[in-house]
Amino acid sequence: MRLRLLRPSDRDALLAGFQRLSPESRYRRFFSPTPRLSKEMLRKLIETDDWNHLAIVAERVSKDSAPAEGLGIARFIRLAEAPDTAEAAVVVDDAVHRRGLGRLLLLTLVEAARERGIKQFRAYVLPDNDPAQRLLRDLDEHVKARVEDDLRVFELPLPEATADVGATDLIYRFLRYAGEGVIMILRSLAGAKTPATGEGQMNEQKVRRLVTGHDENGKSMFIMDGEARNILVIEEMGQLTVTDLWETYDAPAENAGDHDNADRPVHLEPTPTGTIFRVVDFPPDSVWKHGADRAAAFAALHAGHTADQTSRDPAMHKTASVDYAMVLDGEIWAVMDTDERLMKAGDVLVQRGTNHAWSNKTDRHCRMMFVLCGARAQ
Repeated sequence: MRLRLLRPSDRDALLAGFQRLSPESRYRRFFSPTPRLSKEMLRKLIETDDWNHLAIVAERVSKDSAPAEGLGIARFIRLAEAPDTAEAAVVVDDAVHRRGLGRLLLLTLVEAARERGIKQFRAYVLPDNDPAQRLLRDLDEHVKARVEDDLRVFELPLPEATADVGATDLIYRFLRYAGEGVIMILRSLAGAKTPATGEGQMNEQKVRRLVTGHDENGKSMFIMDGEARNILVIEEMGQLTVTDLWETYDAPAENAGDHDNADRPVHLEPTPTGTIFRVVDFPPDSVWKHGADRAAAFAALHAGHTADQTSRDPAMHKTASVDYAMVLDGEIWAVMDTDERLMKAGDVLVQRGTNHAWSNKTDRHCRMMFVLCGARAQ
C-alpha cells in the first residue's frame, strides 16, 4: 500500500471509489442522499492546491502492472475566516473498515496540515451510528462539542508532531475511530444546511420517521425513530427526490415483526393490493423539463410503462393506483389531460388512476406527501 497526494488524473478512480460505497456510507459522508457525484461536486473534490485544500490517497499497489486500487482518502480544507483552522474528513472504503487505514490516513493528514500552518482541525460528525456514539462519549469527557444543524462540531488542536500523539491525545481519540465508520463532514463541500430552497436547490430538511411495534410482552413500543434513509434522487428530473417511508403488499396488511418495509429499491407503483407511503420533493420545472429524458426519468423509478409517450409534458403518466396527495410546503400545479389546478400547502388531491403530471412553476422546491394504494387499471 502507498500514500500519495491526489492528482487531477485520479478523476475516474475517485468516481469508481464513490460507486463502491454503500448508500448508507454515501449518506453519512455527504449528509444528503447522494446516488452519484454531480459535475460540480466532482470538480470541487478533484481540484486541490496542496496548500489550502489537500487530499491524501491510500491505494493498494500490485506487483504486476495492474492499476492501483483506491482504498481511502483524507483531506483538509483551510477556512478562509480562520486560516489556522481547517475542516478535516476521511473516507475509507467499506471493505477495509477497522484495519487501521483511517488512522494512518489522518496521522499523515495531521502532519501535512501542521507543515502548512494549520493548528487545529474542525470536525463535523453525524452522531447517529454506533462508532460515532462511542466517540462522542469519549471526547465529551475532554472537549465539549457544540451543535450546529444536528451535527456535533469539534475543535481539535493538532500536536506539535505526530510522534507525540499518545493514547490520551484528543486527535488520537478521533483517529482511533476513523476506520470504524465515523464520518467527518466537509461543510465546505457538502453544505449541511441550506436556508432557502431556491432554483436548483433541494429541500434539505430530512424526514424523521417513527414506526411502532410490540415488545415480547405484547406491549406497544417504538421500534424505529430516525431520518428516513430509502431515498432516490432522479437527476433526469432535476434531482427530484423520492423518500419512501413504508410499503405494504397485501390486504389486510401484515403488522407482525420488526422488518423495515421501506428497505428495498424505490419504485413508483404499489402492488395491486398494497400501499406505498412516501414524500417527494419536486424541483422547479425550469431546471429540468426543457429537453428532459422521459425514458431515463421513469426508468429510474422502474416505471417506464406508466409514462405517456404522446404528451408534451415529460412528467405525464398513469399508475394503477388511487393516490392520496397533500402539499406540505410550496405550491405546485396538478395537471390533467384537459385542465390544471394550483395546489398550495395544506391542499389535498385524490388521484384515481388518471393520466396526470406535476408542474412546479415557481423558483423553489415543493414538498408533497403521498399514499399510493393499489387499484384496478383503468
